[in-house]
Amino acid sequence: LGPSLEVDGMELDARCECPQWAWPRLQATFGDKQTLMRELRALQTAPPLDLRVNTLKATREDALAAIRSAGFRCNPTRYSPVGIRLEERAVLLGKIPGLIEGIVEPQDEGSQLIALLLEARAGETIVDYCAG
Repeated sequence: LGPSLEVDGMELDARCECPQWAWPRLQATFGDKQTLMRELRALQTAPPLDLRVNTLKATREDALAAIRSAGFRCNPTRYSPVGIRLEERAVLLGKIPGLIEGIVEPQDEGSQLIALLLEARAGETIVDYCAG
């Protein structure tokens, strides 16, 4: 990446790329400056690449085996029973076994958990507002 855009005297909210409307509530939530900075800096990092297994088409274990056999490093997600986390982010999605066939779909683990909590059923439409 290029040089930092931060300059001396820059306000902390601008340094952390936090919109002014959110700043007071985040300060109240996280309290001290170090905790607040740590949390906001975490939002500036790239998230992991998670996949959701369509269990109508395959098991997570079968999808994991296929993805690993194609040379990808991946593991089951920590909380979602239908998730797979790829260790690398810079991958050509079309090269992931099962993606084109609808066996796996990119979806972060948090969104997977929400769908499970909603007990979504076949034929229902769930809108994922967290989708990138």
